[in-house]
Amino acid sequence: MILFAFGLAALAAGEGSGQVAAKRVVMPSPNAEWKQVYANDGRRAFVDSHNISLANGLVRYVGRLVFDRPVDNGGTTEIVHLGEINCAAHSYRTIAFDMLGPNGALISSKDTPGEETPIGANSPNDDLYKQYCR
Repeated sequence: MILFAFGLAALAAGEGSGQVAAKRVVMPSPNAEWKQVYANDGRRAFVDSHNISLANGLVRYVGRLVFDRPVDNGGTTEIVHLGEINCAAHSYRTIAFDMLGPNGALISSKDTPGEETPIGANSPNDDLYKQYCR
């Protein structure tokens, strides 16, 4: 599933190794309205429908992955991320993300944008692309 590929890659790269960041880099809006866009295999993906914008051919959104149980030794149970869809290139990338443990405790943050990846057909990113890029 493309929407949470960044989170699994971050775990593989050791981002969830228990190193605590000083502060969160992605803050959902105070009036976040989480719309579930995917559920399977012990994980659910959401997009904050109040936090989606389109400017200069780029769609930016705040998303959330919630895991039924911790997915690494650091105890990650949730990832909140800022994603970006490039309408012209039909691609997406993660701009920043926070890995959270039980009760929302910050485990790790990263604010270095990832590489652009093609959007998979019929994925939640494809749904956002179709809704905002046409």
